[in-house]
Amino acid sequence: MRSALDIAPEENMKVLFRLVCFIALLTSSLEADKCEEREEEVILVSSAHEIDARSCPLILSEHKGPIIWYKNDGKTPVSTERDSRIHQHKDKLWFVPAEVEDSGYYYCAVSNSTYCLKTKIAAEFVQHEPNLCYNSQAVFTQRLLIPGDGQLVCPYLDFFKDENNELPQIQWYKDCKPLLLDNINFVGIANKLIITNVTTAHNGHYTCHASYTHLGKQYRVSRVIELITLVKSRKKRPEIVSPANETIEVVLGSWLQLICNVTGQLSNFVYWRWNGSAIKEYEPMMMEEFTYVQNPLNKRRSTVIARLNITAVESKFFLHPFICLAKNTEGRSTAYIQLMHPAPDFQTPTIGVFVMLTLLQMERRMMHTYYTQRPLRKGPPLTQIFLCLTSYLRSWKNSVDISCSSVAETTTLGKALLRLLMKP
Repeated sequence: MRSALDIAPEENMKVLFRLVCFIALLTSSLEADKCEEREEEVILVSSAHEIDARSCPLILSEHKGPIIWYKNDGKTPVSTERDSRIHQHKDKLWFVPAEVEDSGYYYCAVSNSTYCLKTKIAAEFVQHEPNLCYNSQAVFTQRLLIPGDGQLVCPYLDFFKDENNELPQIQWYKDCKPLLLDNINFVGIANKLIITNVTTAHNGHYTCHASYTHLGKQYRVSRVIELITLVKSRKKRPEIVSPANETIEVVLGSWLQLICNVTGQLSNFVYWRWNGSAIKEYEPMMMEEFTYVQNPLNKRRSTVIARLNITAVESKFFLHPFICLAKNTEGRSTAYIQLMHPAPDFQTPTIGVFVMLTLLQMERRMMHTYYTQRPLRKGPPLTQIFLCLTSYLRSWKNSVDISCSSVAETTTLGKALLRLLMKP
C-alpha cells in the first residue's frame, strides 16, 4: 500500500499542470481582448423606413472566427433576436426597418483564441427629399457609353435573396415615374436594366423597387441610380506634326538635334529609330529626351516631343534615315529625316571665270591697239595679265573654303583662253 507521502507529489504535479493550462488560456484570452481596430472608409447611405442589411467588410484571410456586431459604444452586442428591429442574424446586421435615428457607428468583430479584429463602420439613413422619391445622398452613379447598348445594375440586393437563392422581383422607375419594360428599348433581367441604343435622352435617375418578407411581413427595398451618358471616344492614331519626311544638310562632326513633335494622348509611345532599331541607351553619340505638354482643354490633343541629340555627326549617319515612330492602340505613324552632306558652292568660281574672261577681252583690245598704233613696241604684257589672274585666284582661294582642284581647273581654263587669244 502506498503511503500518503507517496501520493502527495503525484497530486501536486496534477495541480501544477492544471494551473499552467489555466494560465495559458487566460493569457490567450487577454491577448484576444487586445483587438486590432480599423475604420471602414466607405459610408453607405440608404433610405429610411426600408429594410436594410450590412455585412462586415472583411477579406477572405480575415475570416478567422465568428462575427459579433456591437452598437455605437463598441461594447454592447447587438441583439440576436430576429423580432428585434435592429438585430444580428448569422453574420449580418439587420435593420427592420431602418430609421433616421439609427444612423451612426457600428462595430463588427471577428476573433478566436489568438486573433481579434474590430472594424468600425458608419451607417446613414435619410428620408426622401420633398417632391422626390429619393434623397440625393443615397444615389449611386453609373455611366453608359454612346452609342451602343448598356445595362444598369440595382446594387446591394444579394442580402434579400429568398430560400431558393433568387432575387426579388424588381420594378423600375425613371425620374420617379414607372418605366415601361417593352423588351425593345428597356429589358429587365434579374437585378439589371438593359438599355438598347443608349442616347443622351436616357440620362436621369432610375429607381429599382423590390420587396422582402421578414417574419411574414413585407418590407420595401429601393436603390436610386443616376445614369450619366458619355460619348464613346474615337481614338485616332497619333499625328506627327514634324518632321515631314525631309532631308537636311549637316557638316560631318557637327552637333545636331532632331525633333519629333507628336499630337495625341500623353500615353502615346514615341521614340526614334535608326538603321532598323531603337536608339540604345548606351549609344555614346546619341541620346533621347522626352517632353510631355498636356492640353488643359483637350487631353486627347496633348503634345509629346522626342528630341534626339547627336554629339557629333559620323559618316555612318548618312547611310540610313532617322525615323520617328509614334503609336497607340489605334495604329502608328512614322516620319523620317535623311542627313545629307552640304552641296558644293559653284557661285564664286563662276564669278571668277566671268571676271577673267572680261579682263582677257579688255586685254585683247588693248593688245590690238598696242600693235596697231605702236608697232615698234615689244613685250606684250600677257605674262603680267596671266600672273594677275593667278594672283586673283589665289587670293580668292584663301578667302573662300573650296577644294584645290577648283582653283587648278580655273587656272588651266585661263591658260587655254590665253592660247586661244594669241592665235592670229
